[in-house]
Amino acid sequence: IERGTKDTASYTAYAHLAHGDLLAAWGKYDKAIDEMSTVLKDSSINENARFQAMYARGALYQQTKRFGDAIKELEFCLSQPNFRKNFFGLIAAANEKLALSYVGVGRKKEAVATMSQLLANAPTATEKIRYLSGLTEVYAQLNEFQKVVEYGSQIVAADSADDNSRAKAYAALSNAYGNLNDLAKSTAALFEAAERLPAHPYIRDLIFETAMLHYDSQDFVGAGELFRKYIEKYQTGDKYEDASYYESECLTHSGKTEEGIASLQKYMIQYPS
Repeated sequence: IERGTKDTASYTAYAHLAHGDLLAAWGKYDKAIDEMSTVLKDSSINENARFQAMYARGALYQQTKRFGDAIKELEFCLSQPNFRKNFFGLIAAANEKLALSYVGVGRKKEAVATMSQLLANAPTATEKIRYLSGLTEVYAQLNEFQKVVEYGSQIVAADSADDNSRAKAYAALSNAYGNLNDLAKSTAALFEAAERLPAHPYIRDLIFETAMLHYDSQDFVGAGELFRKYIEKYQTGDKYEDASYYESECLTHSGKTEEGIASLQKYMIQYPS
């Protein structure tokens, strides 16, 4: 292929775009950014390739917490009529990433306004859940936990929420209640999640991790409740043995010595090695 022709330039640009997408999928974000930058340095590429590279680089900047750079790239894309026309399907995602970037630089009002506008204009129930999730994440990053409860509660109550959105909302609710010093509601959110999403690995792992946090902070009653829930719901879970051991420890440390000894004996029979 003759170098320097428009077709060759276009092919090369899209090759860099594809390679950059692949690197991003592998988690090699800095190298992916380099690929997008290579495309943007090429003055011969067409407008659509330039928009694709700039949007991708802006998204990568947001992913790698280079929020100022992300804002510059994403705001530019969203300001261009041809981007909005030719990449209509990316507008919502670009706004979400822009809102999270605003959070990263402390531009709280703009973050909330951007995500709220997306929510207000959501054409379907599925998209409404997506933007409720975005607002929940924004408020979590802003440490506005009452707002996290407000929006997270809407997600878990919505029939249109998919399992992943609901699982993340339960996690956000549990964390928010914990930060609001309402440990009973924090635990209740995880218990409800375990009942409604019994096969979800994120909830399974979160219950064990939260139990360990309680254990490490010497809240043996709270930890014991969570370890027992793990034992009850996840008998094939990879942390079942650990949960069984720590549950007996929690019983002992919380003053239930006889129950703790009985639980430990059961554990030793089950795991003799």
